[in-house]
Amino acid sequence: MATDLRQQPKLAPASKYEQLVEEQLARARGRIRRLDILGSILALLLGVLAYALVMGIVDKALDLLEAVRVTAFVVFLVALCGYLGLFAFRLANWSVNPYYAARRLEETIPNAKNSLINWLDLRDEPMPPVIRGTLGRKAAKDLGAADLEQAVNGRRALWLAGSVGGLVLVLLVWCLMGPSQFASLLRRAFIPFEKGAIAHHTRIELLQPHGGNLTVGVREPVRIRVKVTGHVPRVNQPDALNLHFRYRQSDPYIVRPLEEDAEGEWLKTLVPDDVQTGFWYKVTGGDAATPEYQVKVRAIPQVTRFEVKYHYPDYRRLPDVQVN
Repeated sequence: MATDLRQQPKLAPASKYEQLVEEQLARARGRIRRLDILGSILALLLGVLAYALVMGIVDKALDLLEAVRVTAFVVFLVALCGYLGLFAFRLANWSVNPYYAARRLEETIPNAKNSLINWLDLRDEPMPPVIRGTLGRKAAKDLGAADLEQAVNGRRALWLAGSVGGLVLVLLVWCLMGPSQFASLLRRAFIPFEKGAIAHHTRIELLQPHGGNLTVGVREPVRIRVKVTGHVPRVNQPDALNLHFRYRQSDPYIVRPLEEDAEGEWLKTLVPDDVQTGFWYKVTGGDAATPEYQVKVRAIPQVTRFEVKYHYPDYRRLPDVQVN
């Protein structure tokens, strides 16, 4: 009986060696995909935290205008949306190339001879079972010496996780140092359209004079009294509570320290020689300062001489008498 030499050989069923190779490659591809997704998420968190930290530091130092904060937020939002769109697209369409996974595994095999790459090249080709079995057995043997943890390591993910953890720690310490200021800076960074000033660690409330501005008479003393909450700086420190006053707005300030009374309020009394003809003043302490107010001096009418004039009745025909 004649034999048809042109007939193609049938594909042999996958052997246990080939199944082992497939499983190992699938594990490697799955690990690569998981680490890539984790790295993308950590990179996203790193970007958000870095934006919050940088904007907070710059805003605290420069008290940024609303237009600058809005511009920065729009740029950040555009970059964030672009990154999320790219991440979603990759998540839905991206798959790990088996050749890439095989190459990573072969890099950990001593004296590797591309057995995995060869197996991938020929696995779908028709060939005698003996040759197929030899290729599968060689690939499986080499895979036994491969180190999956080394081939697909998580150094990038660990580095990103460490960076995220470091930024979280910095932000947490900043928050503990001044929760109200930290919250106000975050609001200004992520809600730049909201009107709001930067909160301070130290808050100074002027109690006396009420309203800040004051008019006094000549030779009258002036008492400045404030209530301090939040961080109260210690006396004799660079940021201690001080009264700054000057007689003209072009003059440098004269600085006098405030003193704490029994009620926990802080005050300073300026004697008439300090008041002179009036002055401008403000109170500073910690990272806070009051607006500048003005004390005016106005002369008050005073009785310095009495003058009495006596007028007699007409029938007495006496002249008027004036007594000083």
